[in-house]
Amino acid sequence: MTVNVHDVGVPSRGLVVRVPPGEDILESLGQAIAEHGIRTGAVVSAIGTLRDCHLHMVETTGFPVREAHPEWHDVAFELASMNGLILDGEPHLHGVVSTAEGAVGGHIEPGCVVLYLCEILLLVFDAENVGRAPDANGVAQIVAK
Repeated sequence: MTVNVHDVGVPSRGLVVRVPPGEDILESLGQAIAEHGIRTGAVVSAIGTLRDCHLHMVETTGFPVREAHPEWHDVAFELASMNGLILDGEPHLHGVVSTAEGAVGGHIEPGCVVLYLCEILLLVFDAENVGRAPDANGVAQIVAK
């Protein structure tokens, strides 16, 4: 097994992003990424509440990959956790959301709309030596640029 490690240095700055009620998390984060010229970063913490939620998650342990895309509308969710990477200016985020009935996690998709608040801590790196590219199975992997 080969593990790929890419040195991106130390964070050059940290940003706290507040996504207002009624706004899509990915759209708002994408706007902040563009406005601040972020190419490489890490979402290290995020919490909040959602009124709409769209996730995707794998359903198979082999190839081809099969995914589920559950969506909920007008449901009060806690955004218990969200984190991920920003490579080439594109966020790849995973999150855990919960209601009184239970919790579910997966890849954050467009359509996750803030209910009351969403607070995101983002670390920015100056390195641009990593990106993503699909492997032989079509799965986007971190690669050296």
